[in-house]
Amino acid sequence: MKDNFSHRAADYARFRPGYPAALFDFLFAHSKNLDCAWDCATGNGQIAAALAARFRQVEATDISENQLKNAVQLPNIRYRPGTAEEPLFPEKTFDLVTVGQAVHWFDFEKFYPEVRRVLKPGGVLALVGYGLLNIDDATDAVLGHLYRAVLGNYWDPERRHIDAALASIPFPFREIPLPEMSMEYAWTPEHLLGYLSTWSAVSHFEKQTGASPLGTAFVERLRTAWGAAPVKTVRFPIFGTCRLLGWRVAGWRVAGWTRATLAHQRGRLPSPPLLPKRPHIQILHLLPCPGRFAQKSQAGLDAGVLLKTPDIDVLAQRFPAVVLQQLLYDGL
Repeated sequence: MKDNFSHRAADYARFRPGYPAALFDFLFAHSKNLDCAWDCATGNGQIAAALAARFRQVEATDISENQLKNAVQLPNIRYRPGTAEEPLFPEKTFDLVTVGQAVHWFDFEKFYPEVRRVLKPGGVLALVGYGLLNIDDATDAVLGHLYRAVLGNYWDPERRHIDAALASIPFPFREIPLPEMSMEYAWTPEHLLGYLSTWSAVSHFEKQTGASPLGTAFVERLRTAWGAAPVKTVRFPIFGTCRLLGWRVAGWRVAGWTRATLAHQRGRLPSPPLLPKRPHIQILHLLPCPGRFAQKSQAGLDAGVLLKTPDIDVLAQRFPAVVLQQLLYDGL
């Protein structure tokens, strides 16, 4: 994971946008418990502070100690330096793991196994970010030219994931769709310039050229496009994905034919429990029964035959009394 922001940690805390209340309402609603959350790559603690309003304890980590020195301080937030790929937390610690505007820097192959390890069953992983801001047509044109034409070659390769709204990042998890939302602010031109100065590409440009892309010429173009208004509404589109830790269906196996199907359908038998065993478990999954038995010979399938999920739908329509074993894997 790269550290592009330590040298401007104070400006990052002052000028960077936050996240809307709607995002946290969504996360709280989908969290099975509000006991403990991990805000990974917390930066200055924007997300951690919002989570602390509802969670008993929030653990917040970042590779930048300068960022952590500028973080929001609350009694139920504990900040510590650390990487996303090697968190020093016990197994099944967290009900929620959040990453804001940072997952594109991670080593996914190392991060995701750690998420599986530290999340509790039923826990949620939330990866969120924000795209290029919108103000008005004239100002957006100036910002778009800066973003693409001037700084295009100075963005890190990982920036492409932000441009794709994280759609280009692999997600081997079960998704909870994130509602459409945005964050709006009333900014002056000075605040906008302060925010632009926190872009990593601006820092790379300055280091490689010895000049600033936000110099006098750019400021003049920006102020001309901005016009006479002292303050304008700045909108950041919020995007992301939430994933639920749970049981992933890996396959199905024919278990045979049984009168238990009818008994279960009539409420005489309890549903088989999901037992938390590793690395996998087997349970009986009883398909709906129309009130008469289907014979094994009708299915033409022997016990132990493995089926794919599409086969299940066909089998359920033709032979609704068949009993299957559902093979489940514990993980995201």
